[in-house]
Amino acid sequence: MTDHDRRPRAVGAVAGSVLAPYAARLVGKKAAALTAFALSIPTAVSPFILRILGFFPLNHSAWLLPALLLFIVLVTLIGTSASILIASMIADVVEDSQVKTGRRSEGLFFAASAFTGKLVEVNLVLGIVRLALIVLAIVFSAIPLPFEADMTGTALTLWWVAVTILYLVASDFFQVARLAAFVQFWRAQ
Repeated sequence: MTDHDRRPRAVGAVAGSVLAPYAARLVGKKAAALTAFALSIPTAVSPFILRILGFFPLNHSAWLLPALLLFIVLVTLIGTSASILIASMIADVVEDSQVKTGRRSEGLFFAASAFTGKLVEVNLVLGIVRLALIVLAIVFSAIPLPFEADMTGTALTLWWVAVTILYLVASDFFQVARLAAFVQFWRAQ
């Protein structure tokens, strides 16, 4: 990372740390966290969208670097605020669980949160792979296949359907495994 990248992130992280408690008091932790997560992705991709629409500085412009630094600060601010609010809500759940059960189990709750984060990463990677496979399918369906003379259109269609069904079954397996782990975790409480 260069200094141009570290400084805005540090400013955004400090500003997000200061903003999170105020946002929680203003609208509540849940609403503030949901709002921050809802704003994070559009804010992160807005430079690209603005460039496509012609509203973002061009590469030779003196305003390009300040605009990018501003977006880095905003994305870091929003992400930091959301993370702080989520951790705060998990701590609230730990305290509520202690009141109900009489024992503290913060390690379990924070481990479950980390596990959920890993599942999100896995699903994100699966989504990227899914998009790559769709792009490859489009590319390969646009050009004649070398074995097209050996296989009829019906056979290729059946192959396409079989591969799609297998993919959906494999994808659903991960969803079912995640749900089973969640139910097992819930019953342990």
